[in-house]
Amino acid sequence: MRKNCPVIVAGSGFVVLFTGIISSWYVFPAIVGYAISERIALKEGNEVYEIWRKQPFPQKMKIYFFNVTNADDVQQGAAPVLKEVGPYVYDEYWERVDITIDDGTDTIKYMLKRSFFFNQKESGCRMEDDPITMVNGALVSTALQVYAILPSAIAMVNDAVPYLYKGAKDVFIRAPAKDILFDGILITCHDPEVEFICSAMKGMLPPTIEFTNGGTDFKFSLFGYMNKTLAGPFVIGRGLKNTTRGDILLYRESNSSLVWPGPGCNKINGSDSTLFYPLKTPPERIYAYSPDICRSMFVSFEKYVDYEGIPTWKYSNRPESIIKNSENECFCPLAKNEDYNDVTNCPENGLVDLTFCLKAPILVSNPHFYLGDSSLTEFARGVNPVKELHENFMYLEPITGNPVAGAKRLQMNVRLKRFEDFELLNNVSEGVFPMVWLEEGALIPPEYRKMMSAGLSQLAMLDVIKWIFILTGILLMVLSFVLVMYKERLMCFANSAFGNKVSITDVKSHSRAGFADPVTEINFNNTSMYPSLYPQVNEQKFNDRVVRRNNANPTIFHVTN
Repeated sequence: MRKNCPVIVAGSGFVVLFTGIISSWYVFPAIVGYAISERIALKEGNEVYEIWRKQPFPQKMKIYFFNVTNADDVQQGAAPVLKEVGPYVYDEYWERVDITIDDGTDTIKYMLKRSFFFNQKESGCRMEDDPITMVNGALVSTALQVYAILPSAIAMVNDAVPYLYKGAKDVFIRAPAKDILFDGILITCHDPEVEFICSAMKGMLPPTIEFTNGGTDFKFSLFGYMNKTLAGPFVIGRGLKNTTRGDILLYRESNSSLVWPGPGCNKINGSDSTLFYPLKTPPERIYAYSPDICRSMFVSFEKYVDYEGIPTWKYSNRPESIIKNSENECFCPLAKNEDYNDVTNCPENGLVDLTFCLKAPILVSNPHFYLGDSSLTEFARGVNPVKELHENFMYLEPITGNPVAGAKRLQMNVRLKRFEDFELLNNVSEGVFPMVWLEEGALIPPEYRKMMSAGLSQLAMLDVIKWIFILTGILLMVLSFVLVMYKERLMCFANSAFGNKVSITDVKSHSRAGFADPVTEINFNNTSMYPSLYPQVNEQKFNDRVVRRNNANPTIFHVTN
């Protein structure tokens, strides 16, 4: 049995090592993949599916106004002085309804319902009734649109302003925050003087202007059309049979937005930013489609981040997503040629013109014109872009493909332009005027983060077990090698002779001439007098022969065990 010990150890080590290698390459990845797919599968009864269907915790929409502190001066051509007021925090709940699952195509079809509720606690001292002075986006947009279509009609719109906007004395709105955001600013149409204009408006209303008072009047609000209304239908991939989990495949029965002049810009690309497919390596870009702006936007990989104990990848926006380049040419409504690659008249870097999307000349940007052209920040005082406050970002947990935190930030602007035949605009300062900026984001509550962290820890244990197998196999094979070396006497090991204590207590030596040598006492305490590479040679016998050969007189050895 002892003779076969090295073989047994070596065989065991090889088996364990082979098991570890096979497990690391095939078995454990399959187990992990199956466990993840079961955990994140969008199928009825699954926990992730239920959270996706009706979000149990709200997203937060934080809104900041650019309150105008010198409206009278701006009306006379002075530079605007703005003061950021906010946040006005709203809890935003997502619920997906009218759900249809198609197992054959591995897709889900649904309508999205969003509901907003004011959160007084997180808004602090801000109230929905706070008075706000803000540029009148509806009035300015109307003037810009009419002038672009028929410049001679601008005087007609000027005459209609006192009837449409009762009491308007300049291009600014003075109203409670809730009216601007959701409840609406009244645009009256029941006077005969504006009947023609209101009839023309009905065929080209942007989503921010809705009918009210039985259809006789309009009301303007920035986000009222989003609240408690249905958007869609959406068709997304489930990702059970492929890698399309969360990707929007169709919106309103089309894989194209049908808004922009170029096919590349119309392409629906990415998810709705709430779900992604599990990833092994961070892609350079991640896309998300937003119906609110009729286009896909992307964020770029920035760095690896440990977010409260969860390993994540941080993605953030880059200048190339909102500058005048070959990718963004077809987003420009003012491009002159048929290929829409003449960007001479396109907005400044950092702006996206949503005229085609919203049917109104609204310009969107990052908050405070972050990553935008310097001329944008020079127009008004009170604009101060800061990366940490104004960037779009996402912390993505790659194993499950779920974002653990993120913020989508957007600013709405309108271009203020002088028109001689428009009384309220004939002397204003010209430039891109910011109205509001908002942040939509979600921070997974602590209990859900703990649940996610626990699940990831269980999956990480498989990786630990894999390395235990591999290291144990290597150690066993090294041990078998050592045993073979010992068995074949190819290495020096201590033997039983080393365990003796040899003491020469009296060595008397006489030369043949009769002269006495000094008496010497030498002690050997488990130390080899003659270290050898040949342990098979008995050290004690070797020493005995040496002494007898050099001394004719008897020598007394005391050997003690």
